[in-house]
Amino acid sequence: MSAPKGPRLRVGNVHELPWLRTREQQNADGSRSAVQNRIVASEPMFVSYTRYEPGMMLARHSHRADEVIFILEGEVRVGDQLWTEGTVAILEEG
Repeated sequence: MSAPKGPRLRVGNVHELPWLRTREQQNADGSRSAVQNRIVASEPMFVSYTRYEPGMMLARHSHRADEVIFILEGEVRVGDQLWTEGTVAILEEG
């Protein structure tokens, strides 16, 4: 007999996942900053816990899927907006 099909529940603790240094980039001032991720899931959707070094500046870019950003600590400036701890942003694909 097979198990009933339906949604799966996956539960874990992000603090038990290893930090992976996923990329490094050059900032506008010439300094270099690293991005670290804890990969929570990669299929069917990508979910990561990401850490940026202070002062890191990301160039304008796009994604091929919707993205949800939670600011857990620190702050992020996006254009003229300041996103502080507790901010949630939902970015649509593109």
